[in-house]
Amino acid sequence: MIHISNLRNSKLYIRFLIIIAPLFLLLAGRSDFNNTQQNPRELRIKAIAGLKYDIVRFAVKPGENLRIIFENTDDMAHNLVFTKPGKRETVVKAAQMMGGAGTANNYVPESEDVLLYTKVLEIEETAILEFTAPEEEGVYPYACTYPGHGFIMYGAMYVTTKPLPPLASDKNVPENQRSPEFLEKASSPHPYLITYPTIYRTFMPECSPAAIAVAMTETHAYCWDAAKCMLRYTWEGGFLDNTAHWKGNGNALAEILGKVYFKNNNQFPFSLVNTDSLLTPDFGGYKLDKEGFPTFLYSVEDIKFQEHILPIAGDKGIQIQYEITSITEPLFYMLPKDNKVSIEIDKGTKEGEYIKLMPEEAQAFTITVTSLNQ
Repeated sequence: MIHISNLRNSKLYIRFLIIIAPLFLLLAGRSDFNNTQQNPRELRIKAIAGLKYDIVRFAVKPGENLRIIFENTDDMAHNLVFTKPGKRETVVKAAQMMGGAGTANNYVPESEDVLLYTKVLEIEETAILEFTAPEEEGVYPYACTYPGHGFIMYGAMYVTTKPLPPLASDKNVPENQRSPEFLEKASSPHPYLITYPTIYRTFMPECSPAAIAVAMTETHAYCWDAAKCMLRYTWEGGFLDNTAHWKGNGNALAEILGKVYFKNNNQFPFSLVNTDSLLTPDFGGYKLDKEGFPTFLYSVEDIKFQEHILPIAGDKGIQIQYEITSITEPLFYMLPKDNKVSIEIDKGTKEGEYIKLMPEEAQAFTITVTSLNQ
């Protein structure tokens, strides 16, 4: 592009106008030039209730200039991420593996498969993407990469000059938006195949809105409260039914498919004295091990906690593995009450309702919770 302000010689400037004037007149009559070169084509996409985009596919010409206005009208956070053809699930899975780094990076992994993206939008926020469509024709997916969303919340940008396939048979579009009756007829409460372990950020019974539900195996799961930094409860039998939420009730609680066998007390379980003096933890996210199980990170002032929860072989209970650093005085763990479980701690001594851990014991210890329902 030549900027007129850079043409310092007035004679050259006049000659420049004379030469290019016919070209401007010629191009002014071409609609494709006006649409793709002067004014980008504008498209509005909304995140709507039920983990959906209101537009699940659209077509653009190779090299066409676009301006996408993305608006979050749902009552939970969403983003909009475009990927290379065939790479949606790869990017979505990578985002889910980001753990605690996800929040700071808008749940967008560093990957050459990511073409462009918005930040995570809160309720009623708007973002704008301006870009030139690829020259290579193909189907370029877009998805919300907030953990758990992108398996069902996605769409397709067709870079093509050909007609689109019939919507009813378009497998680049979520099935529940090809057939409105899909969720009613589905035999599973999950609109995609679950692999284990898997993590949901959803609304759970008897938990703060910052619930993290983890399916460790097909028959064993737990709820972890990120607001209080504590395991809330564990159940056996199945995972969750989020149908009410996916159908549009954004505040609906997930239904537990199984029987809760272990509940923690309704407070952070650690204290520095075995009294009612409570500690206030700060959540620091989570990281995933090589098998996909999360380790929750949180702190109390200078004390750093890592909490890793694994199933016992045979799904008979759980092991909670703690690593605590910068601890310089005894730490007390409050034993849960009213549970049909046996609880064993490999370190410390019992003092009434507490387990007392000396600083060197608190650095690494394991709590084993075994269900008595077996």
